[in-house]
Amino acid sequence: MTCLITLMCLCSTISNVATASRQMFAFARDRGLPFSSFLCKVSIHYLNTTLHTFMYNSTDIQLQVRPGWDIPLNAVCVSFIIACLLSLINLGSAVAFNAIVSLTVGAILSSYIISISCVALRKIRKDQPLPHARWSLGRAGLPCNIIAVVFLLVIYVFAFFPLATPVTMSGMNWSVLIYGAVIVFSMVYFWVYGRHAYEGPVVLVDKANE
Repeated sequence: MTCLITLMCLCSTISNVATASRQMFAFARDRGLPFSSFLCKVSIHYLNTTLHTFMYNSTDIQLQVRPGWDIPLNAVCVSFIIACLLSLINLGSAVAFNAIVSLTVGAILSSYIISISCVALRKIRKDQPLPHARWSLGRAGLPCNIIAVVFLLVIYVFAFFPLATPVTMSGMNWSVLIYGAVIVFSMVYFWVYGRHAYEGPVVLVDKANE
């Protein structure tokens, strides 16, 4: 039974690292991360073109080209190393490891709140219509967006609460400290460097269409 759980965790970890590396690459491509020039590189490797088949009855030569990696290898390696280092924290402090694990709840709720709020704001302002969608709720879309944001805000607040009272050093939910530190660092980095260099995906799409 343990082998089955280990195999499932291994498979899910591979997909998570792949997803994180692609997100890191995309954000670094827009120059939104430190060391973006290193993280956004794509490893392109081609073997020498080899002769596959020679047609004796004609002068045509069929060549076979073996494709290479063509992946953001630097982002994959950095994501893999970070995942390994985070897992090693459990060997030293279970409290710190639990804080990092619980941090994922607040982080993913933040992404939901921001994305749904932006869609709802565009619907309310009506100055910039949203792109055409294949499936839409119509007039019920905006109320659903507002209800979703209100619900997520409540869950978002409680996600940083301690699990039990009285609160102790080991029972404190330290994810709020890590979350706040990342937010402060991101704001400072954006104000100092990011706002001068960052170009969002919308800007890149507009440039490609010109």
